[in-house]
Amino acid sequence: MTAEYLKEICKSKFGKNAEPNNIIKPSTGKFNESYFFSLDGKDYVFRMAPPDDAGFLFYEKNMMAQEPGLHKIIREKTTIPVAEIFVYDDSKTIAPRPYIIMGKLSGEPLPYSYNFSIYKVLKQTGQYLKQLHSITLLTILLLSLRDVMH
Repeated sequence: MTAEYLKEICKSKFGKNAEPNNIIKPSTGKFNESYFFSLDGKDYVFRMAPPDDAGFLFYEKNMMAQEPGLHKIIREKTTIPVAEIFVYDDSKTIAPRPYIIMGKLSGEPLPYSYNFSIYKVLKQTGQYLKQLHSITLLTILLLSLRDVMH
């Protein structure tokens, strides 16, 4: 069902001749309905939020709406590999639930990797967390204000 929406969404957001291909449902990620796809030689991730009656915890409700701003701040203020978000739509005009289209990061999920050093993974995670924790509320507010003013 979601893959069918993806075709219509791509035509609406990327142009009437946009035709996604290599549409694959990943085995990871269970909260949203997700698909990998290619379009014009680039790889993307399409995610549709769960239905409103999915039984959310308080912090999960409307969680997807926060992602574009968070991705933008993290991309601007850190070296953490975070996907660029190309489309976020919560209008429910094409699809029945909010959705995001973002660039697909290279690599593979850690559970499917066999050739890695746990020391390097933990060190890199620590470095990323240090950068993430350096982003203050003031920084977020100033960047949000800047975006509103432009």
